[in-house]
Amino acid sequence: MTFYKVLLFSAIALAGTVIYYFLIGLKDGSVSARNIGLWIIILAAVGVVIGGGITLHYKGQDLWSKIILGLLAVPAWLALFYLLIIVFSGSRWN
Repeated sequence: MTFYKVLLFSAIALAGTVIYYFLIGLKDGSVSARNIGLWIIILAAVGVVIGGGITLHYKGQDLWSKIILGLLAVPAWLALFYLLIIVFSGSRWN
């Protein structure tokens, strides 16, 4: 149960990040009519993964809900780990 909650929190944090970048893009004009279709697909995919994970959990399919939520959570963990390596390594990256 705890691992499910960690996966769910991680997936929701990633969804919040995606929504934040979408809203910033709307504000500064980088999300335009030319690429709004891609953004809608990305936002829908994130919503389907989180919704599917929650639905499967409530239907008693815990393993499948963890697998589905892991589709978002694991890449988010890897990106965070990479960022932490860059920040705390102390080496020069230029």
